[in-house]
Amino acid sequence: MRFTFCGSTLPMAAAFVAAALAADPPPPEASEKLVKHLGAGAVDHIRRIESAEVFRVGKVADKDNTGAVGLREARGEGKGLTAEQTERLRAVLLNPDTYLKGDSKGTTVAVGYRCKVKDGGTVEVSGCLSKGNVQIVVRDATGKVVKQGDARGFRDDKAAPFRALAAELFPDDADVQKYKPKTAP
Repeated sequence: MRFTFCGSTLPMAAAFVAAALAADPPPPEASEKLVKHLGAGAVDHIRRIESAEVFRVGKVADKDNTGAVGLREARGEGKGLTAEQTERLRAVLLNPDTYLKGDSKGTTVAVGYRCKVKDGGTVEVSGCLSKGNVQIVVRDATGKVVKQGDARGFRDDKAAPFRALAAELFPDDADVQKYKPKTAP
């Protein structure tokens, strides 16, 4: 026996529902405060991040350093993030508490993320785990800079998600583990 639904068979309707459920979910929204701080273009790029890799980074890179990540020198090769880790990174980058709070300068123990955006743009972010400052570089698909510079960082009480992800990604790095949050974020 075959059931019909609006002139179509039930299996056809089920296929439509399955296709709709399989579609990419909409990217998370960002607060007005974050849009005002980073700019709509930068926030739009962050919302559309599809993949990322993480690096340990050091001092501020020279302008000609094409291997820099988030305006800092990369130390070694990057490590790819899983889809779940990339989603967590995107959530951290869309959280206004990742920026807007800190006023410290300098970097002692830092990680950097190089992210690819669906249209070919990039988002690079570096953050110091000890001092909390954040640097960001956002480029569109043509390589044009959308946002670059000091994004002001987080204070210790707001750093847990940023530090927790870094600690997970560098489990054997004693310097990174030193800044792992005491409680889960």
